[in-house]
Amino acid sequence: MGWEQRGSYQYYIRRQTVQGRRVRTSLGRGAVAMAAAEAEAQRRQAQETAQAARTHLATLDRHLDALSGVIEQLMQATLLVAGYHQHHRSAWRKRYEHGEELPER
Repeated sequence: MGWEQRGSYQYYIRRQTVQGRRVRTSLGRGAVAMAAAEAEAQRRQAQETAQAARTHLATLDRHLDALSGVIEQLMQATLLVAGYHQHHRSAWRKRYEHGEELPER
């Protein structure tokens, strides 16, 4: 979409797909063409802003995943040092030695 030079005049041309074919529509060079060009510029600006926001959120999401992994590893290390083990990749349980009394419930 944009302005095309034809002779000494500029015309605003809109390109779109209709029933699988690319169609060019001339909106002229007057107030309607200028309004359509302004609306298109605003739409593109909004799209770029939304894309920048999505990119920023994706970056934050990756950082959060990395931080979550580090926190998970620190938690596992802390539990292992405290004498716990993970029972079949499930709940963490206190490891007791033979002959050691179990705590009262």
